[in-house]
This record gives sequence, structure tokens and C-alpha cells, in this order.
Amino acid sequence: MFVSFISLHMIEISLGQRIHELRGKAGLSLRKLADQIGVSAPFLSDIEFGRRFPSDAIFTKLADEPWSGI
Repeated sequence: MFVSFISLHMIEISLGQRIHELRGKAGLSLRKLADQIGVSAPFLSDIEFGRRFPSDAIFTKLADEPWSGI
């Protein structure tokens, strides 16, 4: 069970880092992207820092962004 938790946490961090990187390259502020996908800026920040994981619906909205490449 411990390995599963560690693996999941690494995925959360990696996904968040990738979102942060792509958002920056697209020139989007945290608040602007949060507004576009319908979440609060603090929630998106938590995703980027790997503290939270997006729901399937939020992940789909992120993936549908033209700049995302996710």
C-alpha cells in the first residue's frame, strides 16, 4: 500500500508541474486559467503543487485547452 501512495503522489506532482509549465508557456496567469476551467485559483494552485488531484471533469477541461498537450 505504501508504494501505491508514493506512486500516486509522484503522479500528482508531475501532473501539477506539467500544468504549471504549460500554463506559463501559454502566458496564462493562474487566475485566468482557473476562470477558464471553472475552478478557484487556490484549487488550481493546489493541483500545480501536487496537493490535490483534478476530478475527471476538470482534467478533461485542462486537456481540452489548445495549449495543453495533455
